Amino acid sequence: MERIVTIELFGEIYKLKAGNDVGNVNEVADFLVGEVNRLDSNGEGTKTNVSKFSTLLVASLNISKE
Repeated sequence: MERIVTIELFGEIYKLKAGNDVGNVNEVADFLVGEVNRLDSNGEGTKTNVSKFSTLLVASLNISKE
């Protein structure tokens, strides 16, 4: 059974599906949101779609390093 996780990124709500084999989905989602917010508050992201995508990509790469 899939679980639905709701997160807010860039002022928009997103619903993501997660399988049962994923551990603490909310912790992972919170970590992603925190990293995106950290990057965005540093001025690395702007309000364009390309910059949003870039911010998400950098956040994901930063998370994968940890």
